[in-house]
Amino acid sequence: MITKCMFTIKIDNRESNEILLGVLRKEKDVTIHICRLPVGDYQIGDDLLVERKTITDFSASIKDGRLFNQA
Repeated sequence: MITKCMFTIKIDNRESNEILLGVLRKEKDVTIHICRLPVGDYQIGDDLLVERKTITDFSASIKDGRLFNQA
């Protein structure tokens, strides 16, 4: 038996990845809320928080010591 999963994803309103947003909007089993998240870029359900980083931002976070605080 296949069980369908419904996901609610909150996306920070400062997140600018339009390609990912477009893909998520096409999914029938995904509900999207655009809002201000206090931390992270994407909150999937109640258990998973994702911080999306470009290579440049990732490198800068390592160099200035922010990476582990952000994690």
